Amino acid sequence: MKNFNYYAPTEVVFGDQSEEQVALLVKKYGGTKVLVHYGGQSAVRSGLLDKICGLLQEGGVAYITLGGVVPILVSLWLSRVSSCAVRRVLTLSLPLVAVV
Repeated sequence: MKNFNYYAPTEVVFGDQSEEQVALLVKKYGGTKVLVHYGGQSAVRSGLLDKICGLLQEGGVAYITLGGVVPILVSLWLSRVSSCAVRRVLTLSLPLVAVV
């Protein structure tokens, strides 16, 4: 195996209505585009997906959505994301921000 370094700083924010901070947190780390990756339809049915996308839009943060998270190998997931990125000319950057 080749030597490498993996650096992935992540901030996770918990609490009632913490999703309200999503655009601010993206901007805090210099982000300009977001991949909103979610699982099944519960995010849609609950209204959370629309709320997050609306908050990002209000905050001036570009985004695309990619539904269908399934427990698959990371390499397959990365292949799907990179394919999406190429099609949409999306730039992904670290650090990651999770609002729970």
